[in-house]
Amino acid sequence: MQITNFTQLIEWTRQLHQHLANALQQGGELHQQERAQLLLESLAQLEQRLERTIKRFENETNTAALDAYVPYLYSAFEQHPIRTQRIYTEPYQNLSIAQISEVVFDVHDQVIDFYQRLKRESKVPEAQELLGALLELEQEAEKRMASHIDGMQDM
Repeated sequence: MQITNFTQLIEWTRQLHQHLANALQQGGELHQQERAQLLLESLAQLEQRLERTIKRFENETNTAALDAYVPYLYSAFEQHPIRTQRIYTEPYQNLSIAQISEVVFDVHDQVIDFYQRLKRESKVPEAQELLGALLELEQEAEKRMASHIDGMQDM
């Protein structure tokens, strides 16, 4: 997907979380260990909630900046691609809680780093505000996921 404006960036992010939610849900259905099943299902629900929040954010953010061409978006994806292949290639039903955690945080950390980099590079206040809001959504979701994972490891 070629990302050249914020509408495309938001849609790409929404789809990323949707795919991760689906993969986690499927892994939860197939996993043999009850704790891992519960964690996978819980993380899938958090990803689904994040995907819906991003969709609402996209619908409620009515600004011309969303569709304006942003040259640094395309180059940012080219220079620092977010490696999403783990979402599709990991056999979640075979992973330990620590391995599940590693995959989920890897994806979220990459997205957070990407948004932070874009926010630093942006010179337009409206774009910085938009990126700040998206960054906050991602960071809050990661905190909730960390809490769920810590809870499972403490059991």
